[in-house]
Amino acid sequence: MLSCQSVAVSYAAGRIVSMPLVKVDLDVAAGETVALMGPSGSGKSTMLRVLSGLQKPDRGSVRINDTPIRTSRGTTDPRVALVHQDHRLVDFLSVRDNLRLALEVRGVAFQPDRIEEALASVGLADKMKRMPQALSGGEKQRVALARALVVGASVVLADEPTGALDRANSESVAALLRGLATRDDVCVVVATHDHNVAQMMDRTIVLQDGCAIAAETLV
Repeated sequence: MLSCQSVAVSYAAGRIVSMPLVKVDLDVAAGETVALMGPSGSGKSTMLRVLSGLQKPDRGSVRINDTPIRTSRGTTDPRVALVHQDHRLVDFLSVRDNLRLALEVRGVAFQPDRIEEALASVGLADKMKRMPQALSGGEKQRVALARALVVGASVVLADEPTGALDRANSESVAALLRGLATRDDVCVVVATHDHNVAQMMDRTIVLQDGCAIAAETLV
């Protein structure tokens, strides 16, 4: 269970203070997928940083299975994997070595079978020796998902993971995220502008006026 209670975040620029998150409450169960929507500037990316432990909120708390999330600039909580729109693969490393690096960063022993299984789960078992520049945009995003799988994260956060993809690849990535949640019993939160992707998730939460509102309650 990922639980966020009364989270507030503000930014100051000189005398001007903005508050994208005023009081956000959100619970995501293991095995559940949630789409996080809202216009640009509504706080979606800020929310993902807070949920990942990259940013400490001004107020409120974030817990995973009743344990407070670990906050540290530049490093996510070890239980969280964050998938970005731009993939963030290391260009001079093969697909296999990108996953191996993820294990090393997390302090997890190198396990070839684990890497092969993660790549097979996203349909890229035959691409493990390829370099990132030899992959399509959809394939790169699937490698990023495999990287989240291989580290054994219990929470996967995806920031506009389909923003640079066409309709078919977007639906493929969304389906993989749903499969990840169901198969590995992880919490999945996807920040997106894509209504088609949102409809593929279990439910949709909209950030509005600094609060999280269930989409079905909006008029």
